[in-house]
Amino acid sequence: TKHWTDAEAIDAWLEYIRGRGRSDRTIEAYRMALRRLHSFLQQDGLALIDARPNELELFTGIHLHRLGVVARSRVPYISAVRGFFAWAKSAGIIARSPAGELTHPVAAKPLPNTISLENAERLMWAPDMSSFIGIRDATMLAMLIGCGLRVSGLVNLNEGDLMPMQIERTARLVVRVTEKGAKERMIPVPKEAEMLLRV
Repeated sequence: TKHWTDAEAIDAWLEYIRGRGRSDRTIEAYRMALRRLHSFLQQDGLALIDARPNELELFTGIHLHRLGVVARSRVPYISAVRGFFAWAKSAGIIARSPAGELTHPVAAKPLPNTISLENAERLMWAPDMSSFIGIRDATMLAMLIGCGLRVSGLVNLNEGDLMPMQIERTARLVVRVTEKGAKERMIPVPKEAEMLLRV
C-alpha cells in the first residue's frame, strides 16, 4: 500500500470534497484546521494518519481553547477532523477512524441583557393610565419587572394568589407564583405594583 505523507493525504481529501461541491472558503478553513492538527501532532512525533482519539480530543478541546478559539469557532475544526479521518478510512489509508467519538462543542447561550431601572420605569408608565386597559397593562408590566416573573407565571395568577403578609413589621402584599416545574414562590409585590393593584 502507498505510504501517504500528511500533505498528500490532506490535499487528496480536499480535492475529494471539492469534487463534492464544497466551497473554496470551506476548503481553506479545513486546510488550516488540518495544518494546525498536523503541527500539534508533530510535537509528539506523530503523523496525521497516526493520530489517536485522545490526541484528537486534546487538540479540539484544551489545545484550541488555549489558543483562544471559542466553542462556536471550533465547529469547523471538528468537522474537518471527522471528515478527513472518515475519508482516510474509506480510502483504506487507515483501518479505523480515531475521530468517531468527537462531538461538536455546545456553544454557551449568551446571557440575556438586563433592562435599566430608568427604561423599566419608562416602560411601566407607558400605558394610558386614564383607561382600565392602560392600568391593567401597567400593572402586568410592574409585576413582570418588579417580581421577576416569567410570562407564564404572570398569566396563571389569580386574585387568590395575592395575600397580605407582615414583613419586618410592615404590611405588604405578597404574590404566590407557580412557574416552571410546578415550583411555588412567595414574592413581595413592589410598592408601585401594589399601588396599581389596589386602583
